[in-house]
Amino acid sequence: MDKYKIILCLTNILEIEEDELGDAIKFESMKFILFILEIEEMFGIEIEDVDLDLNKYTSLDSIYDTFSKYFI
Repeated sequence: MDKYKIILCLTNILEIEEDELGDAIKFESMKFILFILEIEEMFGIEIEDVDLDLNKYTSLDSIYDTFSKYFI
């Protein structure tokens, strides 16, 4: 898993700079959907329904944890 690509995707979708990510990440619902679609396309994966819970995407660590199973 390329963590830097995930960060680039986040900053692009959230329209912020990398240093603005901080500890907490907050998505509006449409931006969350765009983020998931972008990640799926970028890495050629399909995120399972069980991992489409917005509460799993509140920090970089939680995002990495959620995606880690797709990059074994």
